[in-house]
Amino acid sequence: MNPALFSKHAYAIGSNAKAALRVGPLNGIAMRQLAMIAARSDARASAKMAAMSERISRRDLAVQLMLIELESGRGDVAGALAHYDRALTTFPHAREALFAVLAQAIADPSIRSALRKYAGRSWSVEFLNKAIGLGSDPAAVIALQNHVRLHQPPTAMRNLQAQLIGQLLARGQYAALRDLVHQLPSSITQAIDQIAFSSVTSDARLSALGWTFTNDAAFETTLDGKVGLAIRVGSERSGTIAQRVTLLTPGRYQLAQTTDYFEGGPHAALQWVATCMGESSPVAIWKQSLPVTAGRTTYRAPIIVPPSCTAQSWQLTATAEQSQIASTARLSGLSLEKL
Repeated sequence: MNPALFSKHAYAIGSNAKAALRVGPLNGIAMRQLAMIAARSDARASAKMAAMSERISRRDLAVQLMLIELESGRGDVAGALAHYDRALTTFPHAREALFAVLAQAIADPSIRSALRKYAGRSWSVEFLNKAIGLGSDPAAVIALQNHVRLHQPPTAMRNLQAQLIGQLLARGQYAALRDLVHQLPSSITQAIDQIAFSSVTSDARLSALGWTFTNDAAFETTLDGKVGLAIRVGSERSGTIAQRVTLLTPGRYQLAQTTDYFEGGPHAALQWVATCMGESSPVAIWKQSLPVTAGRTTYRAPIIVPPSCTAQSWQLTATAEQSQIASTARLSGLSLEKL
């Protein structure tokens, strides 16, 4: 309600509220209206009326908001969060506004600690999914989700963690991303440290930290066996067919890979580029064009990740010349060893 409009009509609202209570003493809205009027002159009486209104019915968003403000004013974190929980649970349409306030509040460790009580609520996962976009400190979000994950279904948490990975990457929050990665299941954490093409390293739960492959009218990519990628490219087409992000620590590495070009039919040319992320002007740390050589060929290449390169973007492109049928290639044995 508009505060100025409420103040202008406070006397009439109060009179109607009192009349309503005489007819039906269990009228929570009327009691809340009296509490709002009393708040202008008698805070203690207002608080008592607001509490009484809630006892009559918790299904009044206005009284929950009023009690949140009252408890916050008293410094009662647990009391305020209890009313947040009731409002968020009962009034989903109010979540966006309430989440915006909580997003700032969770920077306080005492508030994060008090929120653990509600880790099993349906709104907690939704909140964590939106908190970074609402201005939360990513470290606070990661700390809170580390507790929430213990009380939510695995599917909900897998989806949330994939969303958080994407959000942190988009914002360049690599330190927070590393913290999140350490909280993931060991099978996922191990996949992040591997570069080979496989069903494990392309698991959707990894979000951009795993391989994503292009499959459309121009390109077809198929995991071939345990560590291979079979590639088909349409006539005169060129584009990215595989990409991912890694969090390699600085140092010297050796990359190995094997190409297979079978006899007969046109062949697609492959090219790699690895780029440092987070730089004002992205810097390529490694490029390689793989020759189209009949048969099987293994290549090794040194790669240096500089100290400032906290995250790396990898892209594999394929190019086909004009032909009557699709051009093909196979890439396997992709590995990266720190020297």
